[in-house]
Amino acid sequence: MGENFLNGSIPKGLFILPHLSQKLLLDGNKFTDNIPDEIGKLQQLSKIDFSHNSLSDKIAPKIIQCKLLTYVDLSRNQLFDEIPKEITGMHILNYLNVSHNHLIRSIPTSATSIQSLTFVDFSYNNLSSLVPGTDQFSYFNYTSFLANVDLCGPYLGEGGVG
Repeated sequence: MGENFLNGSIPKGLFILPHLSQKLLLDGNKFTDNIPDEIGKLQQLSKIDFSHNSLSDKIAPKIIQCKLLTYVDLSRNQLFDEIPKEITGMHILNYLNVSHNHLIRSIPTSATSIQSLTFVDFSYNNLSSLVPGTDQFSYFNYTSFLANVDLCGPYLGEGGVG
């Protein structure tokens, strides 16, 4: 259902479809409002791509109930507030892109415990504080954190990445 210019809220009925199993690709539409809590019912999902929409509100903490997720792309929306600490419960996640939103505060330090992460992009948000520099995060370079003026860390260079 990607790139079809669908608009309005993401239909909650979508989350009870019996044949929706591994991928939910809603990228490139014009969805607004929030990511419904019903997303937690899709426990067999391995890939979620909601990028390039106009989703607003917080990142739904219920997303972590999808224990088989390996790929999450929420980039280029209007999401705000903090990155939920619950995200660290996604133990097999290897791709996380939340760039180009309005996320604030710090990157949860517990996110470094997601050993399967091979790609992250937190760039172009309003994040602040110290970027975790241990465990998996020691493999990511400054491009994963660009345009967050108040972020700093050992591998981001002088003055952060703003």
